Amino acid sequence: MVTHFDMDLNPTVPVRQLKEELAVQVGLPASHQQWFFRNQLLNDEHTLERAGVIHDSIVEVRPLPGPSRSALSPAELSAEAFTTETTREV
Repeated sequence: MVTHFDMDLNPTVPVRQLKEELAVQVGLPASHQQWFFRNQLLNDEHTLERAGVIHDSIVEVRPLPGPSRSALSPAELSAEAFTTETTREV
């Protein structure tokens, strides 16, 4: 199952910080998220801008297995990936 939603992402902040923002919205801990753009794993210390993510790009977020996953709801446990569409104001 893949969940898709739009999220405004600041392309100039580190991916690590964006993971924290997503964690609040979907309940998936930042430490259990892997972010991919064009099938490339994004570095937590890099920005989306540095990774080449532009307005209306799709970033895939894949959950990692781990002990804290048991605290998530059944819907979140069954999700294989989240996709997040970036938007940027110029």
